[in-house]
Amino acid sequence: MNAVDLVTQLVQRLGWEMPPQDADGRSILSFDGDLNVALYAETRHRLLAEGVLFDLPEDPQQADALVAKILQINLAGMRRRRQVLALDEAQGRVILYRRFDSQTISLEKFETALADFIDDMEQFRALAQPQRSHHLLTAGY
Repeated sequence: MNAVDLVTQLVQRLGWEMPPQDADGRSILSFDGDLNVALYAETRHRLLAEGVLFDLPEDPQQADALVAKILQINLAGMRRRRQVLALDEAQGRVILYRRFDSQTISLEKFETALADFIDDMEQFRALAQPQRSHHLLTAGY
């Protein structure tokens, strides 16, 4: 199966209509409302998944600390993960990528791997959220 057929079969399996391709030939699939995964054929049999994780903070120290944190966590999970983190300095954001070989992966394994990719997107995005402090309110006590 070629890369385009793999995407088409996934979309059909999900019961969705095939999304239009953007100017770069990417099909953008939206999961859980705000998790957008771009899928596109790099070659006839190689498919690339791309997901923007977050924009970097404007403060350089905060940006460096966040990048260091996600790189450390990514390294710790390297045995399980097959994706790559990339820093888009021009856009000031962090992107997650994963390649799939459409000749060797079944639709079921692709669906599972894509679900793992989306789970990882959610986990990395959570790291970029400001930490909330929890204070005990003791009004009237």
